[in-house]
Amino acid sequence: MSGKPRWQHPGRLPQTVVFVAAATVLAVALYAAYTTQEARRAQEAATPTPAGRPRATAAPPAPTTAFVALPVPARSADWTLYTDANDVTALAVGQDGDLWAAGAGGAVRWNMRAGTYTHYTAESGLVGTFVRAVALGPDGAAWFGTLRGVSRFDGNTWTSYTAAAGLADDSVMTIHAAADGALWFGTAFGGASRFDGQRWATWTTADGLAHNWVHDIAEYPAGTLWFATRGGVSTFDGQTWTTVTTDNGLVDDDVLAAAAGPDGTMWFGTHYGASSYDGTAWDTYTTRDGLPDDYVQAIATAPDGTVWFATRGGTARVKGLDRAAYTVHDGLPSDDTRAVAIGPDGTPWFGTAGKGITHWDGQRWTGYATADGPARNWVQACAVGPDGSLWFGTYGGGASRFDGQRWTHITQADGLVHNWVQAIAAAPDGTLWLGTFNGITQRGAAGWTSYTETAGLRDDNISELAIAPDGTVWAGTRSGLARWDTAGWTTYTTTAGVLYNAIQAVAAAPDGTVWMATARGGAHFDGQTWTIHETEAGLANATAAAVAVGPDGAVWFGTSGGVVRRDESGWTRYTAADGLPSNQVRALAVGADGAVWAGTTGGLARFAGSQWIAWPAGGLVGRDVLCLVVAPDGAVWVGTQSGGVARFR
Repeated sequence: MSGKPRWQHPGRLPQTVVFVAAATVLAVALYAAYTTQEARRAQEAATPTPAGRPRATAAPPAPTTAFVALPVPARSADWTLYTDANDVTALAVGQDGDLWAAGAGGAVRWNMRAGTYTHYTAESGLVGTFVRAVALGPDGAAWFGTLRGVSRFDGNTWTSYTAAAGLADDSVMTIHAAADGALWFGTAFGGASRFDGQRWATWTTADGLAHNWVHDIAEYPAGTLWFATRGGVSTFDGQTWTTVTTDNGLVDDDVLAAAAGPDGTMWFGTHYGASSYDGTAWDTYTTRDGLPDDYVQAIATAPDGTVWFATRGGTARVKGLDRAAYTVHDGLPSDDTRAVAIGPDGTPWFGTAGKGITHWDGQRWTGYATADGPARNWVQACAVGPDGSLWFGTYGGGASRFDGQRWTHITQADGLVHNWVQAIAAAPDGTLWLGTFNGITQRGAAGWTSYTETAGLRDDNISELAIAPDGTVWAGTRSGLARWDTAGWTTYTTTAGVLYNAIQAVAAAPDGTVWMATARGGAHFDGQTWTIHETEAGLANATAAAVAVGPDGAVWFGTSGGVVRRDESGWTRYTAADGLPSNQVRALAVGADGAVWAGTTGGLARFAGSQWIAWPAGGLVGRDVLCLVVAPDGAVWVGTQSGGVARFR
């Protein structure tokens, strides 16, 4: 490749980042991929720059412009969903100029002319909120591929299709509107399906498809489909299947993206660079040739022949010998770009990881982000603030506050010690405590104060926080239970009587007794003596992940084997046989009325004194519940591992 010109970085360009003002208003493999990406983003954000290496910064944002979020009619009076729609994995542009963006938080229609956006989730009519693909049909209707099937929206009515209706598989990765008017769907496990409006047909490896996991579909010439799969690229002309792999010239067989240029050249993106095929010869482009990153996640071609690449390390374009690459230093809001689409005027739009969408007009980048949900869809902590507002701790996005009308976000830039917030608690004096992966931040009248190991904590990894009636703060860590009062921090470990040093959850009873949950059972501390609960009914051989104390003094444990209640009459265990949606209980909350709420890996459940009532799906975006809190008005707020926040009333 020594004969190829290197791609040029044009230097810093002006950036306009548009933060959108808000109104009120996850297939196991795919889920694992998503959580891995979230973990990588959080780790990158938290990793310090090695000494001696300067950290480059992006160009400063220009003055912001506000877009208005339009309300969407809800299908349920009980559930309200709040998701982060800025993690964008798919884009489509209509002839009217409206941009459709899809991702883990649903779908957003951006009306650039009116300065508005509309955010759609399962609450609105989508069959599933985790959307992997979007395409516009020949009639202008929008089609969405989710982890639970396909939905079509004509502007008024939603229609959904699943495997039960003929779709190859419910986990849909890509959608292509073919020249003959049919819709093609590439799935994660079932191959590819074609829908002509009346009938479904499916093709798999048994028919000649290279692999049943189809990442992308392109078409050239009309009637010939190119399928980007985990096993190479397959072409289908309606009769014959042909597959090409690394043996033929592809840079890698796991092909993530496919696009056809106006001259007939086919372009493919992989984990290890991009490949092009002009009908005769293959060529390869990698970081050695100027790509900002070899992980090419999406490709689109403009009418003038310019090819645009979305990679994990920025964007790039090529048109003959004219080539350039762009990163945050040139104005991109994020280097991790996951989708690209070409607008009616030939300019590109990109979807980013956590920073919404961005547009290149030939001179500068302009970014657009929704603001009607939490900072991330992985929500680990829930709490009611001193003023009645709701606080949520996210994985990599800091803490999010919702006052009933507006969402605001707190990050390290504001004084938070770390953006991975795992616990939140409010003290009687109005002080807010936030436990993170790297210490504790206290938000009080005097401002922000952070505590780490250097300030007396034994371990910076905070799993849970609880406030006793006297204002004492208790923090569960991986190395024991920490106590904070006016004298500073004190840590209790197994040598002092703690059952197990890795504390999963902590709760303070009205009488000041502190209860904790560990991988080996439960324990409580009355200020003088530790009492271990390791062999009681339900706690034996069970990992306790949650603990809560009711107004009647009853103590509830959430375990790997169901829910365990301890009161003056003894111990009682409840499992899926008693109505729980799953025996894996991650979160517990008790309302002022004494009703107990359990968050499990299978959904939400409520116990009102005699039986459990379960919502295995209900209005939840993600069934894996990580935190619960009951608000003063009795509404239950649910934080999930992939689906943002849900309010149940």
